[in-house]
Order: sequence, then structure tokens, then C-alpha cells
Amino acid sequence: MSISQTAPISSGALWTGRVLSGLIILFMIFDSVIKLPPLDIVTQTMVPLGWPADPNVARTLGIIGLISTALYALPRTSVLGAILLTGYMGGAIATNMRVGSPLFSHTLFAVYLGIILWSGLYLRDPRVRALSPSVDKQRIKRCSAPSSSSWSLSSAAILVYAATRPNDLVTQPHGQHQGRAGIDLSADQRFQALAGMVALRKSSIRR
Repeated sequence: MSISQTAPISSGALWTGRVLSGLIILFMIFDSVIKLPPLDIVTQTMVPLGWPADPNVARTLGIIGLISTALYALPRTSVLGAILLTGYMGGAIATNMRVGSPLFSHTLFAVYLGIILWSGLYLRDPRVRALSPSVDKQRIKRCSAPSSSSWSLSSAAILVYAATRPNDLVTQPHGQHQGRAGIDLSADQRFQALAGMVALRKSSIRR
């Protein structure tokens, strides 16, 4: 099932995804912009985390954050931006773990952001929804359910098989030639079965 065939996104889910993504975008813009000058609070915070109090390092982090956020905000590159932001937040988690920061308030803060980030993208982007396990289950269910045309095609195939395999014909006590399924087949019936099979095959290909 292609992306265009996935279930449509409801307006409520779409706007919820936009709000969650908007929160991440606003936070990352704020976090990245304050690193560009950089502000004193940025350099003062970097030293306890093991980073040098170098303005160029802070600017580099700010530029990376802004580029990743811009890619996440654009619909066509939102998945790439989400992946880059996930790596960016992974670096923040590793930094806090290395210096022994408090677990729930500092180390896992980037995890909370990542959950909001991907939840917002899932709700607003059909490409991410298409990768969901629930979509795969629906795909398997639809593929496993035979259509009426497939059943008709199978029935016609049985008739054609019995009509075109004389070796499989057996003689009944009354002298009538019947297939293994016990179906009397005249020449007209054989032709009609073959024509029906071809017509069903063409209709299934068009679908």
C-alpha cells in the first residue's frame, strides 16, 4: 500500500501534530538563537557540561540546531530534519550522562523533546504514518481478503483446466465425458469459460 492509499488524517490529529511540532520548533529556535552571539548564560552553562567556553563552539551548535529545525519545519524535508534533531538531542543526553546530571530533569529532558518531536510528525505527516505497525496490519488484512473477481477468476480457471486437459477426462458409466469435478463441458461451454477467464484477467489488470 502506497502513501497515497493510507487512511486520511483527521483535522483534529493534523492540528494536534502541528501544535506539537510548533512547540519543538519554537523551543529549538530559542535554544539555537541564544547560542549565536552567544549570551553569557550559554558559555557559563557549557563549562560545567565539559564544553570549552568558546563562542565559536556555541555558534556552531546554534547553526546546527537552526538548520535542523528549518528542515523539520518544511513539510518536504520534515523527516530528515527530525532525524537530525534526534541526533542533536542524543548528543545532549550523552553530555548530561557523562557529567552525572540529574536524570529526570536534565538527562531525560531531550528524550521528552524527542517524543513530542516524533509524535507531532506522526500526526501530521502521512509518510511517517505509513511506517506504523498498525498500517502494516491493515495492509496484510486487505491483501489476505480475496476479492469477488479473484474467486470468479479461479472458478473460470478450473473450467478451462477441465476443458483443455483431455487426459484428465474420465468416462462415466453412462458414456458421458466429465471432468474430475463432474462438470459436463460442451465445445461452446469450453469457449465461454476461456473467454470469461480472459475478460476477468483484463479487468483485474486494469484495477
